Amino acid sequence: MSFAGLLCVALQLVAAQPLRGDPELSQPEANAETVLEDPYLFPRLRFRQYEVEDRRRTIREPGPDTSDFPNSPYTLPAGRFYVEMTPFTWTGQTASNPSAYNFQGLYRYGVTDYWEFRLYTQGLQVNMATGDTPQYVGFNPVTFDMKVHLQEEIKEWFIPALGLEAFIQTNFGSKELSNGIQPGLSLLAYHTIGEKWALNWNVGLVGGWAGNEYITYTTTYQASLSREITDNLSLYVHGYINDAALPQYVTPISGGNPNAMVVGGGFLWTPLERIAFWGEAGGGVNHPAPDTLFYLGTAFAF
Repeated sequence: MSFAGLLCVALQLVAAQPLRGDPELSQPEANAETVLEDPYLFPRLRFRQYEVEDRRRTIREPGPDTSDFPNSPYTLPAGRFYVEMTPFTWTGQTASNPSAYNFQGLYRYGVTDYWEFRLYTQGLQVNMATGDTPQYVGFNPVTFDMKVHLQEEIKEWFIPALGLEAFIQTNFGSKELSNGIQPGLSLLAYHTIGEKWALNWNVGLVGGWAGNEYITYTTTYQASLSREITDNLSLYVHGYINDAALPQYVTPISGGNPNAMVVGGGFLWTPLERIAFWGEAGGGVNHPAPDTLFYLGTAFAF
């Protein structure tokens, strides 16, 4: 090949290469996705607050807590207020307690986006007459409660959303239904499973007085598995050991029912953006638990 032919081949090769000074040719395509390397092998827990984007007055997010036995780790955004009422609660007879009717109430306020102040009470209680014991009507003590949202869910590692709840049940109620100051602490967890399923579980430690001498602590466990049927309706099965997340079903005068196990199922219906209804039917699976348990409730968002 002649010198002129070699020169033509060299010029063609140079023309085929991108020029270093041309930014359009030397940079990656504008639509190319850049993936940053994460130096951490395992996901990091995000124990810090994030800005809440959805501040609508809706009952859908985070949803009512008293619709099932466990409590959600999610809190109300700052300035939001929930009123949750269970005007019909029927707890069947146990080995140490008569059948009882209750009108319960939970009042929630978002102090910050991730800290919630709550007031709870079992409210009006009617103990049914049994044997030589006459019927009794009274008011249950008020419980001061707070909940903190700690951690967002990391779905790819099946790490749940986490929260922490602490409460103190007071003596601000009828004497026959009060049993001293009773503290409680619970770890709250929530998993989403696919698009329609969710698993909510709690583990807690609740104090109670043994007579008037000393306070004892009992572990409590609650879990709920729910399935979204439509945008407005969900069904769930749930259960607890010893009591629900808040002291809802064991009357204080008994000092608690150790190892009481209850299972049941129910629904959560949200026909309007700021109103929800729910209902549950269940019963005990061992001797210390109530033989039946029914309740109907409603919640309003403000």
